[in-house]
Amino acid sequence: MIEPLDRIIRVAEVDLAIRAEPHAFAPERRAAILDGFARLQAQNPQLWNGPIYLFDRVRIEHEAGGRLVAEGAAADFATYLDWRVGDPLDRRFAHVFPVGAIVTADNRLLVGRMGAHTANPGRLYPPSGSFDPQDLVDGRLDPLANALREIDEEVGLDPTGWVSEPGFWIVPSGIHRYAVVKVYRAPDTAAALQARVEAFLPDGSDGELDGVVFVGVDERLDPTLSAAYVNPLLAELARSR
Repeated sequence: MIEPLDRIIRVAEVDLAIRAEPHAFAPERRAAILDGFARLQAQNPQLWNGPIYLFDRVRIEHEAGGRLVAEGAAADFATYLDWRVGDPLDRRFAHVFPVGAIVTADNRLLVGRMGAHTANPGRLYPPSGSFDPQDLVDGRLDPLANALREIDEEVGLDPTGWVSEPGFWIVPSGIHRYAVVKVYRAPDTAAALQARVEAFLPDGSDGELDGVVFVGVDERLDPTLSAAYVNPLLAELARSR
């Protein structure tokens, strides 16, 4: 069962359990899913059908500071892409993904612009990525490990010594998609971090990101260019500064 969320909820803990057996999403359509991915891969050879997780149980426990509890199983990127464009969406499943939100000393959110070779070219959102097997420890996914790794890999920063908001913000990002956001407060201004990130980003178009922008918490992105959770996250950051 997927508990619908229509607002941001702050929780003290996150418990994301993964079953040992692979996901049973649309087994009767497996050949069609792989054929569709092969067509996408022919257009963009850098796409990789790597592991990903889909969840079929998601709920919020409101006692003791709040807790996100979810259960799912391993799938692959081809399956996820097929699920997310389903019309109608298969509401038996949900995508839960971690986000490391870096807020600068002058109240700006670091937002990356996805490279042309990725599955979401030109899209704008904070450094983030779906869970993968590196995040799985004793049958549970670790959102902090994922967020720190993605921040390091995408923008070359290490926020472990910075002030962080306690717990996590669970931010809806469209139907049955939930961002598990960890907010880090950088001691530097946007201008200082921009210089560091631009020095880290590779030249050319080979990196996952082809640039970054710093968006004021009172500003909003074009919703056609950003993930659905980003503008609500900006609004919540503005309220909590």
